[in-house]
Amino acid sequence: MNGFFVWINSQPRSHGKDQLALKAGSHPLVTKDCFLDLSRVVQHPTFELEQAREFDCVSPDLASAIIEMIGGGLFVMPKVHSDIIFGNLVGM
Repeated sequence: MNGFFVWINSQPRSHGKDQLALKAGSHPLVTKDCFLDLSRVVQHPTFELEQAREFDCVSPDLASAIIEMIGGGLFVMPKVHSDIIFGNLVGM
């Protein structure tokens, strides 16, 4: 797992790369159309990960969309990071 997270933003990042459009309702926490930012990862400490366990994992459909986007190649995110995210999602 590595403690990696990617952000969901209401607007795409200004560079416009590695942004996956999400429709409202694609996850219980996604209440409006927004963008999954696959251009960078952030790492959270263990105690924050434990607190986040109350939220649902992404659906198989959303995981597949993320896997497909990563598999097609990202422009900004370092490959070492996208490989980790890809592996975590494939292993769900």
